[in-house]
Amino acid sequence: MIGRRLVLVALFAAVPPLSAAASEFGSPPPNLLFQLDRQNRSRPWLHVTLDSSRVTLRSARLDETGLGGIEVPAKQAPTIDPIPWRSIARIDGIETGAKTWGIIGAVVGGGLGWALGSAIGENERTPYIDPVYGASTAGHGGIGSFVGFMALGGLGAWQGSRFGSHRTHDREWYVASPVTTPTAVSTPTILAESTPRPAPDSAAAAVPPTQPPAIAPSQTASDSLAWRLAQSPGVKRAVASIYPRTLIRMRGDFGEFQGRATIIGPRGMEGLRPDRGSERYQTGTLPAGLIGWNRIDHIEKRGNGAGRGALIGVVGLGLMGALAGAALDSGLGGDEAGQAALYGGALMGGIGLVLGTLTGAAFPAWHTVYDGP
Repeated sequence: MIGRRLVLVALFAAVPPLSAAASEFGSPPPNLLFQLDRQNRSRPWLHVTLDSSRVTLRSARLDETGLGGIEVPAKQAPTIDPIPWRSIARIDGIETGAKTWGIIGAVVGGGLGWALGSAIGENERTPYIDPVYGASTAGHGGIGSFVGFMALGGLGAWQGSRFGSHRTHDREWYVASPVTTPTAVSTPTILAESTPRPAPDSAAAAVPPTQPPAIAPSQTASDSLAWRLAQSPGVKRAVASIYPRTLIRMRGDFGEFQGRATIIGPRGMEGLRPDRGSERYQTGTLPAGLIGWNRIDHIEKRGNGAGRGALIGVVGLGLMGALAGAALDSGLGGDEAGQAALYGGALMGGIGLVLGTLTGAAFPAWHTVYDGP
């Protein structure tokens, strides 16, 4: 009896303990991989969290294998190249305020340059002979304001971009799911007295092994439709124009939705996030998971009316300027009404372009980006 116990203890002691699972990270799904590659086309700086470190880098290639063509800052130690997905826990894009502060600098500097250039130009007057009023002088406020706007506006944009480039923050791109790969564990064999085993049941032995379920015809047709839609020009245009920050309105077999999507790719949309105050537009049940393009009927994205405002400004003020130029030339007894109309139309059309664009940009508008089959 004592000998049998000693044998059992020795056998259990010989079994290696369950080792710590080898922790790795999974690869992103195809839809998310497509979006990550699109976001990486401009080669922005990234914060990449690895197994035990966090590095700053730029990647020339982002594909199914991981990150390749790595470039790191001069003050940072080199890292492995390529970096496989199994080592990547998280990716964050480093965003700066260069664009925002550049626009602010251009507006502020351009406004100051316009006023200062106009004042300087008006003080520099040139004498000339007017056919009606005789000797007179003309200032150069228009030319001065244009030169001042371009000079100080460009300087303000440059300095604003430099200032904003030092204001950085991280924006989440990708968070990996850990994959646990347990090591093989041998099962101990316990010595026991041999006992007769019952014969296998003939009915149970006749049951064939379980076969994988066959794919239903409807599922095959749905997958084929999804593949064809992914290659269609309409889906490609929608994917190219919608980003995770884009506010969209969407209508499909699930109802109507207003908000943003976390992932936009050829297979569809994922991670819908409703917009605040969109309860009036929201109908139906918010779908979870992947929403294929075959389920979507219509998508609009939030933009502004800059293009429409520019068109209205050019046409409206351009016509007014042409008519005013022709009338002014006729009133002064001139014989170049056509040239005066052309000059007036060009001048007022340019002003209308700027004013119309700025006015339209201040008002939101919805633009259709996708109409489903």
